[in-house]
Amino acid sequence: MDGQAGAAHPVRLHCAERFWRGIVARIIVANRHGHQVVEYDTVTDTEEARRSVEEAERILREARDQGCRVSKKVGDQHVIDDGPFDPTVEEYQVIAPLAGG
Repeated sequence: MDGQAGAAHPVRLHCAERFWRGIVARIIVANRHGHQVVEYDTVTDTEEARRSVEEAERILREARDQGCRVSKKVGDQHVIDDGPFDPTVEEYQVIAPLAGG
């Protein structure tokens, strides 16, 4: 990061406003530590928005490399997705493998 306050979260509009305006997509990472939501801006043409999309792509790539499954929202449900990152997908979910068994 460039050391600026808030640089870790480049999209700063209120969450409901962002979804209403249709400019944010998200990744939900579910694991034994709880849920983490990572949002990225797919419409705004700024350096920060481009970095947020690059970060989302990196998160999915690393999750797959570590054995996680990825699903994407299609209509009103999620389907397993093994394809390349698509920034136009409204929502991805990362599902960590279960330990033990």
